[in-house]
Amino acid sequence: MKTFVLVTPENVEFEYRIAGVVRRGLAWLVDQLLVATAVEAVLVPTTLLIPAFRGFAMALQFIGYFAVTTLFPIVFEARDGQTPGKKALHIRVISDRGTPPTTSEIVVRNLARAVDALPLAYLLGGLCCWLRRDGRRLGDRAGGTIVVEHRGLASPRAFRSPDAGRFNTFLEDRALLAKVRRRLDPEDREALIDLCLRRAFLEEGARLRLFGLYADFLRSRLPGTDLTGLADERLVINCVEALLAGPKKAPGAVAAPRI
Repeated sequence: MKTFVLVTPENVEFEYRIAGVVRRGLAWLVDQLLVATAVEAVLVPTTLLIPAFRGFAMALQFIGYFAVTTLFPIVFEARDGQTPGKKALHIRVISDRGTPPTTSEIVVRNLARAVDALPLAYLLGGLCCWLRRDGRRLGDRAGGTIVVEHRGLASPRAFRSPDAGRFNTFLEDRALLAKVRRRLDPEDREALIDLCLRRAFLEEGARLRLFGLYADFLRSRLPGTDLTGLADERLVINCVEALLAGPKKAPGAVAAPRI
């Protein structure tokens, strides 16, 4: 079984099980059946227009075919890293940083399919997946992604608990919220968000240690603030929720008119 090991700046290792060629191939076949069905749904009604509007109907068919075949994997993978085929085979696309892939990474990896598909039936892409230790085809290398077995990847919404935001001091206290945003530079914010995104991958001991370190960091950056009632993990998550939340309007405030 091939694995991909990622070492974070905190010197914590994440080991991912790389999705095998067979599993990826089966996922691709499932997706192709769905794509074929969608293409037929586009081609059949436009075919009826050919006798009267031949040029227009054929243009619609070409555009529809291109849109379905190109956008199908991009739309699904940009949402949660899984097409229907990948979801059925329990595999997922993630970035080689161990976080959910960005839209640009998904677009690049899928546009490169034209090369991976050469000379036929994804022979080049399949050979790359089989021969490379990290199991990446050319599109994965270009986009900075890997395909791994599904292990419950967290997303910005997934790390929130059911009561997220309801008892969040950072969101309720506007002065504290402003203080957090003022005291944390972009690198600090990125590190906190990145930790929460990787939360589902961490073993319990490593998770407690890392959240403890970042909680101590937050307390040191917010002197004079009473944060003793919050557990380390909740403190970090509450802070990240506040950073991701939009600016909160004061009661009775009227939005400024657009100029």
